[in-house]
Amino acid sequence: MPVIVVANPKGGVGKSTLATNLAGALARRGHAVMLGDVDRQQSARHWLSLRATQLPPIRGWDVDAGDVVRPPKGTTHVVLDTPAGLHGKRLDAVMKIADRLLVPLQPSLFDIQATHAFIAELRAHKRADRVAFGVVGMRVREGTISNEQLHLYLNALGLPVLGYLRDTQNYVQLAARGLTLWDVAPSRVERDLPQWHVDQRRIDLFAEATGDHQWIHVDPVRAAQGPFGATIAHGFLTLSLIPEFAASAFDVADSHMGVNYGLERVRFTAPVPAGSRVRGHFKLLAFEPIAGGAQLTTEVTVEREG
Repeated sequence: MPVIVVANPKGGVGKSTLATNLAGALARRGHAVMLGDVDRQQSARHWLSLRATQLPPIRGWDVDAGDVVRPPKGTTHVVLDTPAGLHGKRLDAVMKIADRLLVPLQPSLFDIQATHAFIAELRAHKRADRVAFGVVGMRVREGTISNEQLHLYLNALGLPVLGYLRDTQNYVQLAARGLTLWDVAPSRVERDLPQWHVDQRRIDLFAEATGDHQWIHVDPVRAAQGPFGATIAHGFLTLSLIPEFAASAFDVADSHMGVNYGLERVRFTAPVPAGSRVRGHFKLLAFEPIAGGAQLTTEVTVEREG
């Protein structure tokens, strides 16, 4: 049972936003989720009181910051919201049960400075080798200098960056009703969902379709500490994208339909991390007229940006 802690010593960086939406995402997948609140403001607990009963259930967990204990049996995932100024004994108590710790960070000089010191404290903690750390960019505005500075800082930080969430009122409006991005029509939050999934949704759907739920594909936090530094697409998912690539790569005149006849040789020579931009490079090797149509033989190379 993973315990996911959301922590940053600076207030107002989006800890509760990240914690509640993470809990909502897990609940939507059918997990038995418990949302704990160590924050004195009890933001997460108040949010739960607003949540409608017909939504995917998320149980509350009353936690004493000075004496954090294991959650009740039957819980599959725990998300723990924490207060500002999380240091010393409070931090020790949280680290004692944490499996993963997410640090939300806004693109601001003051936030970066405070977070830098906190991450140094985390790395020096006696339990640091037992906890997987990751960073999430919050309230990011594309095309701004502050966003560019945030990316530069995180690139040099040496911790996995799990994603960037844009600056939008959607989170504010949903929180006021005890909702998450996964509790409303996807069309309403279509710009926000991809930032959470970073193409992870397509990977998750492929896992559901094939039954291949290996953690390197479907567990972003654990995979961040794995050999690839992030979740990666299934090799056969990458292979299945070839028809999509072909649709924009070339056209066969007077064609009414097409079927896949088979494959000669396939190799997966490099991982495709979630969020990668990929394309197909096609080379026509043969075009053979047959009864009722034609048979094409192509050489396809899937290329990943970077």
